[in-house]
Amino acid sequence: MSEYSRFFLNSKSSVVLVECLELLHSEFSTPHRVVRNVTAGVTVTHEDEAFYNYVYYPLQIRQKGSLDNLDYGLSVQIGDLGGLLQDELDLIAINDGFGEKPVCKFRQYRSDDLTTIVNGPLILEVNELGFTKEGAQFEPVAPYRNVSSTGRLYTITDFPMIKGLL
Repeated sequence: MSEYSRFFLNSKSSVVLVECLELLHSEFSTPHRVVRNVTAGVTVTHEDEAFYNYVYYPLQIRQKGSLDNLDYGLSVQIGDLGGLLQDELDLIAINDGFGEKPVCKFRQYRSDDLTTIVNGPLILEVNELGFTKEGAQFEPVAPYRNVSSTGRLYTITDFPMIKGLL
């Protein structure tokens, strides 16, 4: 039985699912780690056995699709982090880093055990970021892999002429 199944079948009603998002890009000033439902923030253990701090931000996370298919994704709306993400996008533009998409890693933990991942890490990529006066919204999705019959990936590094198609 998976940790995810154990959580729903065997946990007490006082134990909640702690949802953590990690936003990464090589041009970001720092990785952004936010937690949805613990207002004091949390320190969790990742799969590399290291400890990471997540800060609370008001956000909504809705899961789209099923975990067992390639159309899986999330719909994320972040409250007051929007201004910070706009600054990070400016850094990407200055350094011409738009050939790389930001990565969103989604992990879920039990509130009584922040050392074991219940679900994840789900590694998704952010195709678009939208900004409103309330903050930012984006939909990280499972990475799309355009594979040729030879098994070779078509990447901008190997095939710069496809940059206009993205």
